[in-house]
Amino acid sequence: MKKYRLIFFLLISIKTPLFSQGCLSYVPRQNIDVTTELICPDLLLEDLQFLHERLLAAHPNLFLYTTSQSFDSAYSQAVLLCSKPQTLYSFTVIISQFLTVIKDSHTSINCMELLQYNRRQRYYFPITLKTINNKLFVSKNHKNSLPVGAELLAFDTINIKQAITESELLSPIEANAVSAQKEVADVLLGRILNIKSPKENHIISYVNAKNDTIQTTITSPKYSRIKGDGEWPNVKKDIDFTIDKDRAILSISTFFPFFENRFKKQLDRAFAEILLQKPSLLLIDLRCNSGGFILLQEYLSSFLTPQSNTYATNYIYKRSPYDRFSEFSFFQKQMFKKIVKHQYPNGAISKEFDFYNSPMGSIDTVLDQKHYKNKYGLLYDGPCQVLINGLTMSAASNFTSWFKQNNRGLVIGTPCMGSMTYTCGNPTSFILRNTYLPVSISTVKFSPQQYSTLELEAIQPDILISTSVKDLQNKMDPFLKSHH
Repeated sequence: MKKYRLIFFLLISIKTPLFSQGCLSYVPRQNIDVTTELICPDLLLEDLQFLHERLLAAHPNLFLYTTSQSFDSAYSQAVLLCSKPQTLYSFTVIISQFLTVIKDSHTSINCMELLQYNRRQRYYFPITLKTINNKLFVSKNHKNSLPVGAELLAFDTINIKQAITESELLSPIEANAVSAQKEVADVLLGRILNIKSPKENHIISYVNAKNDTIQTTITSPKYSRIKGDGEWPNVKKDIDFTIDKDRAILSISTFFPFFENRFKKQLDRAFAEILLQKPSLLLIDLRCNSGGFILLQEYLSSFLTPQSNTYATNYIYKRSPYDRFSEFSFFQKQMFKKIVKHQYPNGAISKEFDFYNSPMGSIDTVLDQKHYKNKYGLLYDGPCQVLINGLTMSAASNFTSWFKQNNRGLVIGTPCMGSMTYTCGNPTSFILRNTYLPVSISTVKFSPQQYSTLELEAIQPDILISTSVKDLQNKMDPFLKSHH
């Protein structure tokens, strides 16, 4: 009896996955192959149900861009697929396919998280691809191991067509921004190739500028050594600013900086220099800006419009244990109540306080009317243009909508990930209990007051400019080229 008891304790102490009918009965995060090892259906279905419950509890309007019938049908399909064993990768595709029916880019699952599983054993070759005329071209890669502008034909033994299909299924979408979703899919494709092939050496085939087909072996670094090159979007600075007498270029890569005050100070300095130098044109580059804080988006707007102008935005909240009020710390709650005490019953913050005290499940619309202001009251009223692409999302998309509504200048590039009636936001994150995958769910909807009807189409640029193969090969920015 003691012998069997010893064997039992040895078995449960070994940190290797247990199998049941050929599938894992728990997920070993440190040593699982996310594309080959199967997970048992009971774990998948429990995670799927957990997600479904929180979607119903937290999201302010699941049926804003879809119908309840489409949502229920997508969930039923996900349940059916999860009724048989799936890999972590295929389960992520199933979850993403279910969530994208909502058409809210903030309610999504990020396939990049799969790179954290078995991280120590994983190699990673940073590569970004661009679809042009239904062909894949290299736009960026690690240490220029491949020629930029080369057409990618093969990446190890991966089925490229299937990977492209999966990249689109794994890409978020806002409203009907289909072309933007495809731009996101291009960026994700390079990550998916690495998820599917985590080994050190890759055999890659491509066609160069001379139309020669080349096969080469590329050595990848350890994933743990990859920093910015392995992340998406690939950005270095929150704000980059250059100026001469002909043109000022203000590139903003995010509205989610590490330091908000430093971000504001950078904008203060940039516009002070613009007003001093008086360039003939200001270009605001929001390409690949995936969004961030609405207040910082509005701070940027404050330099482009008189402070006497009033702008009104509807905030549609759903009271839940996951909204931003529930996530306040004890100190933040006390500060919130203290501020409200001096203003109640006036102002948007008083209406937010009423919402804060409402029962769970309540949905309310709070109208926020304000004047956009910056620290020094700076105003640039000269010619201005905004550059966008499919990776312009959330707050960056909101700014573009405001820019077009107020006829502030031309919008140039490709359709962005958002419509003129703004987006959802303030996502809260959940960790699925069994697979440990994080999922984001929106908790608020932003909408400008002047829009009484919902706009489903993506924001269209006034001038459409896209990247050509020659632009890639010559390492030329097609937008900046068009202004020389």
